[in-house]
Amino acid sequence: MITASGGAWNVSIVAEYAHLKGHVYSTVGIGAMISAATDAKNFNLLLASTIALAAVVVTTNRLLWRRLYRLAEVASSSKAKSAPVLDSPCSEARGYWELQGLPLPNPPTC
Repeated sequence: MITASGGAWNVSIVAEYAHLKGHVYSTVGIGAMISAATDAKNFNLLLASTIALAAVVVTTNRLLWRRLYRLAEVASSSKAKSAPVLDSPCSEARGYWELQGLPLPNPPTC
């Protein structure tokens, strides 16, 4: 999820500024600002906008993705703890049906 959203964001940044058949097409955004600063050789603006972009990425990773990752870890570890112990053929059959959330059709006699 993180990689996919990062890739999509990179594409949207690149698409903010384009040269096509002698025309410059741009929108308002950090990608357009970085590309325009590069074209104009305005290295102060290029540095400032690149630092701003890096700050947004780091902040998003720390505030959003790290919290979602921890939430997913907690959710997956609680599922693993609730799984039945399968130590015999009878418990294996019982465990399968319990994991599916279904009642036992014919309770095994062990």
